Amino acid sequence: MENCQSFQTAVKNYGLPDREVFQSVDLVEARNIHQVYICILSLSRVAQKKPDYTGPTLGPKEADKHEREFTKEQLEAGKYEVNSLQYGYNKGANASGVNMGNTRHM
Repeated sequence: MENCQSFQTAVKNYGLPDREVFQSVDLVEARNIHQVYICILSLSRVAQKKPDYTGPTLGPKEADKHEREFTKEQLEAGKYEVNSLQYGYNKGANASGVNMGNTRHM
């Protein structure tokens, strides 16, 4: 339990967001192993952004910021453009039966 708390403190100081750090019981009592997995992937993602990190990677790389500049004409041209996927109907497709995983027990 002490090792888990040391790990949690270290990854928070390294730059991991609080919402991606698992709780000790998630690992010790195997309550939410998926949250532990998310924490490990997040740690890899944050480490890839550090310039001094040269080790192996796990999971996707975090995207870099890419701002776009639009002219007034471009903004006006797209203002009245209709996207058919925003109608709320896409050939009967819906989100019924979608399960986003186990809830986090606290």
